[in-house]
Amino acid sequence: MPGHVTQGHTIGPIAQTRRKELAVVFKKKLQVLSLSESIISEVQKLTSEQLAQVESLRKRFLDGESEAEEKLRKMNFERYLERAMQFVEDLTHKIKFEFQEINSKLDALMEELKKSGIPYARVEEIEKELEELEESSDEKARCLRKVGVIYKDMGKYQKAQECQKRCLEIRQEVLGNQSPETAESYNDLGVVYRLMKDYDTAERHCLKSLEIRKAVLDPQHPDLAQSYNSLGVLYGNKKNYTKAEEYYLKCMNIREAVLDPLDLDLAFIYNNLGLLYCYKGNQKKAEDFWLRCMNIREAVLSIWHPDLALVYNNLGMLYCYKEDYKRAENYWVKCLNIRQAILDPRDPELALVRNNLNRLQNAKTFYRG
Repeated sequence: MPGHVTQGHTIGPIAQTRRKELAVVFKKKLQVLSLSESIISEVQKLTSEQLAQVESLRKRFLDGESEAEEKLRKMNFERYLERAMQFVEDLTHKIKFEFQEINSKLDALMEELKKSGIPYARVEEIEKELEELEESSDEKARCLRKVGVIYKDMGKYQKAQECQKRCLEIRQEVLGNQSPETAESYNDLGVVYRLMKDYDTAERHCLKSLEIRKAVLDPQHPDLAQSYNSLGVLYGNKKNYTKAEEYYLKCMNIREAVLDPLDLDLAFIYNNLGLLYCYKGNQKKAEDFWLRCMNIREAVLSIWHPDLALVYNNLGMLYCYKEDYKRAENYWVKCLNIRQAILDPRDPELALVRNNLNRLQNAKTFYRG
């Protein structure tokens, strides 16, 4: 061991990056060799069959069989090539079918996660299954993206970041740097970095997503609205309310132009604008946007949906600040009824609305004097 390296010293970031790059190269080589081995094995099998057939006809010809020479002349080697090509095609279909199966499992998990929690081990199991499929393809990238979304929704942000980063790398390799799918991956990573409170990295990724989408999509495309919303949320977290408002309004303008008036994505941006104006102290605008959000969600969602509880809670908070205690109580009771019906009794969201109602009762008692 060289004198300047001793046990206990950590490996520098450049060395770690180099190791990761070498590991990726090594894995790629194994993938190529494995695929080549499968194809070569099948070609060898087909070649052996053809050679055995030729040898059999040769012997029959030497034994004086008159038809053997004619059959030898008419042997169709094109059929041999067709079978080899069919094998490669079947191999491709098999890989695609495996991705389809994983994709279906992930869709089911995402639906299950909306209703209740799911065991972390189940997601890890599917992620491992996905990693064992060696091909770098758009299908694999789509599956990795869904795994990343599930990890994000579970609060496992580091795992989410790893999956979305691998998804981005595959899309850059397969689809290039200017595809809508690559832009989607930049946005997904930006969202995860924001949740990890790495706001500068989040901003770079969200702006890169926006740059690509502006270059390749129609100015009224819903994906552009998504980028504007992501940047609005990010700048809101950074307390840059001027920029947050700018991007939220751009998002809203697109969604109002292209979506159905009862689309839930419209409710989502109205809710975000309500929060923004509440933070800015503009209670009138906050009320207007939250009521718009509520009207859509009441028309579209189940009466027990958690997103309804969320907007009821926001309106309760707003009316409490305005000292309109009757309305505040009305919305907080609605919120409480939903959360009691769908949440675990120990859930902090349930405790929050109960505390709000208790504070409201104290305030009403104080003002009655």
